[in-house]
Amino acid sequence: MEIINLDKIGSKGGGKAYGLCKLINAKIEVPIGFVVCDSLSFSDENIGDLNSMLKNFDKNLKFAVRSSASDEDGNFKSFAGIFETVLNVNNNIDDVVNAINKVNESANSFIAQNYSNNKVKMNIIIQQMINPKISGICFTSSVDTKGEKCALFEYVEGTGEKLVSGKSNSNRIIVGYNDGVLDYNHVILNGKLIDFDGFNNVCNLVQQAITSYKDNLDIEWCIDKDGKGYLLQARPITKDVFIEKNNSNNFTNTIVASKGLVEAETYVINSNLDFKTVQKEIKDFPDGKILVCDYTETYYLPAMKKAKGIITNTGSALCHAAIVSRELDIPCIVGYDNATKLFPTGTRIKLDANNNVISIPGKDFYISKDYKLNFGELDCFDNFLSIVIDDVKIFIEYTFDGTYIHKPNCIDNNIIEKIEMFVRKNFNQSPSYSSDENKYLWIKEIQRFKKLPYFIDYFNRIKKCSKIFDEKELIDIQHELINIVKKLLLYKKKSNDVILSLFIDEVVASINELLDGIIPFGYPIYEAYIQSLQLLNNENISFNDLFSNIKLKNDKLIKIQKFLKIVSKIKDESYQIVWDLGGNNPDYFEERDNKIEKLLLNNAVLINDETMNVFYDKYLNTYYERLMRIINKNEIQ
Repeated sequence: MEIINLDKIGSKGGGKAYGLCKLINAKIEVPIGFVVCDSLSFSDENIGDLNSMLKNFDKNLKFAVRSSASDEDGNFKSFAGIFETVLNVNNNIDDVVNAINKVNESANSFIAQNYSNNKVKMNIIIQQMINPKISGICFTSSVDTKGEKCALFEYVEGTGEKLVSGKSNSNRIIVGYNDGVLDYNHVILNGKLIDFDGFNNVCNLVQQAITSYKDNLDIEWCIDKDGKGYLLQARPITKDVFIEKNNSNNFTNTIVASKGLVEAETYVINSNLDFKTVQKEIKDFPDGKILVCDYTETYYLPAMKKAKGIITNTGSALCHAAIVSRELDIPCIVGYDNATKLFPTGTRIKLDANNNVISIPGKDFYISKDYKLNFGELDCFDNFLSIVIDDVKIFIEYTFDGTYIHKPNCIDNNIIEKIEMFVRKNFNQSPSYSSDENKYLWIKEIQRFKKLPYFIDYFNRIKKCSKIFDEKELIDIQHELINIVKKLLLYKKKSNDVILSLFIDEVVASINELLDGIIPFGYPIYEAYIQSLQLLNNENISFNDLFSNIKLKNDKLIKIQKFLKIVSKIKDESYQIVWDLGGNNPDYFEERDNKIEKLLLNNAVLINDETMNVFYDKYLNTYYERLMRIINKNEIQ
């Protein structure tokens, strides 16, 4: 064990101490202090040396005692928050030794040992304690919403613990660069500027650090009560920071779909299990439980009828769970992210959909009454840009409330950063990302469906009637589409043509998407939301209220409310009808892909990731007119 002053420590004292040493040697203002190297070997024999070092400091000085582990604050791994920090330690041997022991104990904790595969060597920094007026961090290499390099400063009043823990909302200042130097003519403030002179002081210190280091930096800083700035830590930045658009609206995608109050145990059905297992879970659902699941479909009805209430991870005011729960008159909350993890089977909860709260012993989960439509998740398929980055195709959707990225689930973080830069530079904004790859896959399907008979015609009719809330036209579309399904499936039963049967299934699947996706979750919802927004604000009611039986005064809102009830009715009726006809199969797309891959292989056709496109390109022209004749009843078997 050694005790060495911070300015002399070099790389012997771990990453954090080395960063401070470099700052001190660059003549940057840093609180004074020293390092206890290899502190895990600290013993009574070392107390004399430690006491001698403490005598070099003012006896009224207080210390901050914190870690500087051998694998901490390096380029590729940050132990932020893993090791103990002890603040306001008195300058006496007993208090300092107690603080050292606390930090050492954290090095041996389970969480620290499991954070790294390497054995941690602990060093401890004992440093002058600054009582900060303002504490903050700075990322010297950030990217703004226009794709330009900048420095991001975030700060709070008081200690930095509030900032790291999220206990206090931070303020933000973005400072641009001009030829590699912080440019005070390009400053954006979000929040309260607490001490302008002190901030200028900190900026000068940060600029000195930028000049001295070759790396981009993550810097901790503070301003004391006299307005003096200090840098408390500097480490190589572990990842570029993309600055998100500032959004202060407290909106949520969680919806109270049906009012009511129940108290019962939860029962979770995991939709990720195979279909037969899910069916068994539904059949065996116990009476009187609260059903918690990802979502529901018609085949969930046996469980839903036994349930006292329903909570789903995903959904909208027109989803199946919302519709059925209102019919059953049981409380229901949809779109509550991670509900299946928060309320596992057997959790005793109070589901109070009257007051927008879910309660478990000792904790309440409140639901905002405000609702913001997630435009990127709607079943609307316009305004897409397809780009390929590092051989990965992604779709960029430009919507009413910004840019959404639709991508495969598993792609490298480097590709995501390239996507970010592309969008910021070309759209001047930070994008939002779809919660999963569901819409990404549907975009691909819709691109193919548009090649099938009549799909684009009905697609455009739905868009057109949604703009004027034409109930009759929407009902006519529903009846016409169901009649097409009946004709196709009846013909398929008598056909021995494998390829024709595959295309019939594709047309039925495309109609399913129109009836079960684009109508209930697409353009009707989009138009209702956009056209009602200002009117709802004037009436002081929410978009959710349009799905209830609330009495409205405004004629246009009444028209929209009636239209949405028709949309809801079509969703519920159509799924059941097509299901009864044999046109709904939850495993359809997986089974289809397997059949088509086998067909193409048997016909010596080269297959790849775009197997379905190969199938369409090879066979659709041959079968298109025949499909048209079947739909128009001109095909004779």
